[in-house]
Amino acid sequence: MKTLGVIAPYLEGLYSGAIIAALYELARQDGLSLLIVRAGSQDCRYEQELGIECADAWICIIDPANPALLQRIHASGRPVCVIAHDYGLPEFGLVRIDNRAGIHAAMRSLYDSGHRRFAYIGSLEMHDSRERWEAAEEFVATRAQCAPLAVQGTQDFSSSPGGREAVRQLLDAGARFTALVAASDQIAFGAITLLRERGLRVPEDVAVTGFDNAVIARAAGNGITTLDQDLPALAAAAYRDLRARVTNPDAPPVRLRTPPILIERASSGRSETGGATAEPPMRRGEAKDYLVASEEVALASLGGRASYLQNYLTRLQFRLAFAHVARLPSAPDALLSLVEMPAGLDPSGGPGDASMRPARFPPAWHAGKQVAGDVAILLLQEGLPEGAEAVALGFRGSDLTSELALETVVHEMELLYFQLQAQAMSDKLRSTVDSLHATQDELLRYEKHAALGVMIAGIAHEMNTPLGNSLLAASTLTELLGDFRPRLEQGQLRRSDLDRFVAGVAQAEDLLNRNLGRALQLMRDFRLMRGEPVEGEHEPIALAGFVDALLEVLRVRCARAGVSIEASVDREIHLNSNRHVLEQILGELVENALAHAFAGRTDGAIQIHGQRLGDGHQITICDNGSGIPAEARGRIFDPFYTTRMGTSSGLGLTMVHNLVSGVLGGRIRAEALPAGGSCFIIELP
Repeated sequence: MKTLGVIAPYLEGLYSGAIIAALYELARQDGLSLLIVRAGSQDCRYEQELGIECADAWICIIDPANPALLQRIHASGRPVCVIAHDYGLPEFGLVRIDNRAGIHAAMRSLYDSGHRRFAYIGSLEMHDSRERWEAAEEFVATRAQCAPLAVQGTQDFSSSPGGREAVRQLLDAGARFTALVAASDQIAFGAITLLRERGLRVPEDVAVTGFDNAVIARAAGNGITTLDQDLPALAAAAYRDLRARVTNPDAPPVRLRTPPILIERASSGRSETGGATAEPPMRRGEAKDYLVASEEVALASLGGRASYLQNYLTRLQFRLAFAHVARLPSAPDALLSLVEMPAGLDPSGGPGDASMRPARFPPAWHAGKQVAGDVAILLLQEGLPEGAEAVALGFRGSDLTSELALETVVHEMELLYFQLQAQAMSDKLRSTVDSLHATQDELLRYEKHAALGVMIAGIAHEMNTPLGNSLLAASTLTELLGDFRPRLEQGQLRRSDLDRFVAGVAQAEDLLNRNLGRALQLMRDFRLMRGEPVEGEHEPIALAGFVDALLEVLRVRCARAGVSIEASVDREIHLNSNRHVLEQILGELVENALAHAFAGRTDGAIQIHGQRLGDGHQITICDNGSGIPAEARGRIFDPFYTTRMGTSSGLGLTMVHNLVSGVLGGRIRAEALPAGGSCFIIELP
């Protein structure tokens, strides 16, 4: 066995993410590579035979795949094991959690504490949640002292608002219960908040139990009793089954139901006992699932989806073993014969030409070049005008050795999937607008929508790094404390342990301070971008003296860049303006010229002019640099637009525009100079 295949509805998250991470560690330890197919969603019923021959055995997480596809995989001699869903096919291995045993253990603990009135909330349709509901019904039915179970369904499987609404309906209907069993921890959390809002104490008036041992259940102050599924153990059982059947094709497939681990905390009133079992450690990356806001936002690109994808892969090339973009043909007998689109995106296959050419997915894996720890991820895109499309990206195992490497790759691939979907939607909307010859108002509305998508994505991109680094520092502190506390409590603390702890805390503190400071600075920039009130009042300003004083500061910065700066301002100009804001505007325009205009030239020059203009005043900042491309001139004031992706946030000129037009009540525009260079013209009242 050389390659393990995984079909999953999603690449990350509380369930799929934990299982994929565990499978990767097992595969890497055994010298295997991993091929992951992101099927799209739990309900998509994926059935493409794409890359199936590239793996020796396959694991299907929950039920995103069509059972006919899994049967064809099995018929090809590649064993299949399914985690968490029973397709009813005996030839497949099956590893599941025992929902009945878990619910019975939780309710037995509550029963032993004296509870006789139980309620259950959760989806009554989804398979796992329904099993948990039926187990709760069975428990109370077998105990004569228990009142009938109060039941309230939720619209989804796992959400805090769903838990709040379910408890509200139970209470409004007059249901009486002292113990509440929720289908998930998120539902339990929502239920607890509503109970407390209604004046009920948890656990004194109502004891609450959840399911999954999600981070929200373990977060400080929550303390929700729960049932942990031990997902790494489920992954290990499925992995062992496939290894055994690859070695011995006659070995029977595993049929395993494992009971979850009851973890008792404050919400059930039994945390003093330490619970039924010891608390399992927090798995790396789960805090991100709890804390990081969703970044799956529409990222509009004027170049369209294909342009976005090509730019993305170009930026990612240095990290890839291969990249392959292919259209799926409609002929059933040609599912493995793909067409590259657009040409030239496959680094392993050499440069392409302008035409579309046939290829197989993915070239490097067909050649058997993968090694231990390599990962290939396949993203399927449906609903495109040209038909379905596959994006296959390969990552080298040598680049995935750090603890957060796979998690980072998986998170980035999830973002790419949703961003490509957003791009496809944007392209489709643009095509519809063009075909219907929309009115000017409709076009303007679309442009505002696209700009909002760029702004949201820009904020997510800019904030992700400092917040991610801060989260990493917090995780490091948690690990240091987890190692330090047992030594301290056991009296085994040595001076070297203390020195190592202090040094680690200092490094984490420095990382936190720098990145939180960066985040705060970004938030200040965002407020300025919105044109919010700024410090200082309008006051009389002699413009010439003001610019002369500002040049004393700017010349130092320009000299370091090898650029000269001079001013020519009418000495008679006196205007009533905000000194702090005007200084910020001129400083930002000079910084913008230094960053973009000269590209290493040593003969750069910047000129500031000031003159009267009718009843107002005009200030110009001109340079002799490379100028602003005509296609970019209309977008330079848009939020997050930049020609230097990765080194500039694209907020500077947006902030300048908002300060000029909002705070100072003026106008600003950019023009190209006939002799080369660019000029920003500010008109003030």
